[in-house]
Amino acid sequence: QTSGKETRWSKLFTRLLGSMVFPSRLVVCLTLTTVYNHLATAIESRGLPLAQVSTLSSEQLKAIRFAFEQFADDGKLKPVYEALEGVYDYGLLRCIQAALNVEASIATPE
Repeated sequence: QTSGKETRWSKLFTRLLGSMVFPSRLVVCLTLTTVYNHLATAIESRGLPLAQVSTLSSEQLKAIRFAFEQFADDGKLKPVYEALEGVYDYGLLRCIQAALNVEASIATPE
């Protein structure tokens, strides 16, 4: 059985994919981690803005960005997760990391 949180994210994932058709049984079985992983991939490929994934306030995003700047080590999320005292899900941090990677690639084009 899925939790309300997982079902909510499954619905968001389905809404974001729009015209793609999934069997309802598949959508219900998606875990929050799976949804976040796919969303992070969509963000990193520059197809999905972070604002469509997260409802975090600008203050929260600023604190998370600071944690990434101070504690991210070779792309590892654990130091950032721990610096933020586990308040934010790893999957959400992965999405934010993807958005920051996009920003960095735009700021320093190849």
